[in-house]
Amino acid sequence: MTKYLLTTIMFFLGCDTSINASKGEITTKFFLKNNQSDETTRFGFGQDINFNYSIENRTENSYSYLKQDTGPLVTFEVYKKDSLIGTSLDGLAFIPVIAEDILKAGETLTTEYNWLSAAVHQPLPVGEYTAKARPKFEFCDINSPVVREFEFRVVTMSDLLKISDLPPDSIQLDSFDLNSVAVSGNEIFLNLSYSGGCEEHEFELFMSPGAFLESNPVQANLFMRHNDKDDACDAYITTEVSFDLTPLAELYQQLYGRKGEIILNVFDYFQDQPGRHLTARYSP
Repeated sequence: MTKYLLTTIMFFLGCDTSINASKGEITTKFFLKNNQSDETTRFGFGQDINFNYSIENRTENSYSYLKQDTGPLVTFEVYKKDSLIGTSLDGLAFIPVIAEDILKAGETLTTEYNWLSAAVHQPLPVGEYTAKARPKFEFCDINSPVVREFEFRVVTMSDLLKISDLPPDSIQLDSFDLNSVAVSGNEIFLNLSYSGGCEEHEFELFMSPGAFLESNPVQANLFMRHNDKDDACDAYITTEVSFDLTPLAELYQQLYGRKGEIILNVFDYFQDQPGRHLTARYSP
């Protein structure tokens, strides 16, 4: 109890001795990055997750702030539903001492953390999560930043896209429903549904034909092979799978000698001829 009171007194003494700055525009940003340093909210299983928080002083004034301990300015937290999975402080200890510092005019303070940098952390299982950035400092003269949060997902680890000249009907195997398509960095994410529930299904993604369709920009036709492993169950499962598009980028570089945008036509399961498809744009 005594230690808490002393800390509280020190906190207010720090504010009393701070500079008298007028209120200005202070902005914060919180985002996640994957292994390729792309901002994203989707990660393949096993990928590291980079947490990034910054606070920028866009005014001509300087502002004093107080830190709670000798650790970083922000604590990153990961939740699954309402349960805390882990934080950026796991396995670490810092001295609880109040320290005063100044955010100078035009200055940006950044805190980064890699989830797998802590020995106590394992790759997050496939699922949906909430990331939070909890500031551990307070300004004396202006409103302090609040906790920032958003949702992110971990999906099945990407397999490489396969480039082939196989006829589309020979690529197909078992039926599925293609719900949505998204591209982030060098990965394509497919949300799909199928019947099953008792076996672990396998998915492969093919580009066929193994050459681009000439247009501006060029196009690539992609087809999914779904192997249900003779799953006898009939639950309607919805999941998300991802694939690495690097072979597509390498083929483009080889053929055109540069990087460029590609329109991806991702086809749904079909009976006779390819028909319904969803499109996405890929810029390697």
